[in-house]
Amino acid sequence: MGFAYSPKFLHGKTVFRGAYGIFYQREAANTWIDIAINVPFIRQTQIFLDKDPTSPFYFGNYNLQQPTALAPPKPLLVFSMDPNWRDGMVQQWNFNLQQEVAHNMVLQVAYVGNHSSHLARETVPNQPLPGPGPVQPRRPYQGFGTIYGLDTNADANYNGLQIQLEKRYSSGLEFITAYTFSKCIDNSGGTFVGEGGVRFQDNNNFRGMRGLCAQDSRQRFSESFVYDMPFGRGRHFGRTMNRAADLLVGGWQVNGIITLRSGQPFTVTTPTDVSNTADGPTFADLVGNPNSVANQSIYNWFNKSAFTLPQPYHFGNSGRNIVIGPGLNNWDLSMFKSFHIDEQRQLQFRAETFNTFNHAQFGFPGSTLNTPQFGIISGTSKDPRDVQLSLKFLW
Repeated sequence: MGFAYSPKFLHGKTVFRGAYGIFYQREAANTWIDIAINVPFIRQTQIFLDKDPTSPFYFGNYNLQQPTALAPPKPLLVFSMDPNWRDGMVQQWNFNLQQEVAHNMVLQVAYVGNHSSHLARETVPNQPLPGPGPVQPRRPYQGFGTIYGLDTNADANYNGLQIQLEKRYSSGLEFITAYTFSKCIDNSGGTFVGEGGVRFQDNNNFRGMRGLCAQDSRQRFSESFVYDMPFGRGRHFGRTMNRAADLLVGGWQVNGIITLRSGQPFTVTTPTDVSNTADGPTFADLVGNPNSVANQSIYNWFNKSAFTLPQPYHFGNSGRNIVIGPGLNNWDLSMFKSFHIDEQRQLQFRAETFNTFNHAQFGFPGSTLNTPQFGIISGTSKDPRDVQLSLKFLW
């Protein structure tokens, strides 16, 4: 539901709008399929064959008709699913003010929020408590190894300020300028089918997973524009230009999409199973401010001294997604030149560049404590500059 109100005393140049809605999301991932890869349909095990005829694992004794006959007993890996599964629900609301600031130009300032509930998450209900000794005897459900439990008890919320200035096409120019200042928080990185983020560290402390969404970008600016240059026949300059000159300087158009955004978060983990729980990562311990770093570079992106290994058989106390990665600075620019053959046909030359200024769009730094790549960026998230030349015939 929504409303729009334009007070008469503001002469029809101001509109107040608001809306609220509830939306549902069906589970479209592999959730249902994963149940089918359990025993007795599929059994997962490991066998290492050798060439020694006296070995019980001699390759000559392997029988394809009984592929698991030589396999030693191994706790079952099981995929499970909450029988009370619910579709994800998103409540969305917004309130905005639209104001005409000039002819064909509108400024919009909006607050946008949403709350998502019943989101899918991955748990590990057979995770033992941290402690010394073999893992299997300490598991809650003996006879089983890792149990991946899928349920719909995760949630998320988003709040953002969105500002947009839009100019409709006139005098050869149109553009949309937008700025967003927002924050997204959730308590799960999703499941194991591609949502992103890290899994639960402690299956008995789901509240400890509450943190920034993996896709959170605190600030974002974008600009898109089309500008027909005012030169050539029928335009502001050179309206009566002869055809030969118009072929050279007339019919040019400049276009662009500019995207700038702050970095997205990630989590620092340990290189080994310090907690000795086998299931899930172990977060590092936090002893300082990870985002306070002098002389930041790709070799020293965050404050590495802010992290240390937890005590043996303990989970780390650092939060999920507390370190901010590199931002984005991308410009895609193009120039078009139209050659009019007659009133219905034209040939268009297009020179398009992507990442025009060849900015290095860095990927995340290494996030595993005490490894050679820790805190070092060794890759990019976007392609280098790409130039594309083409001809387009319109009729």
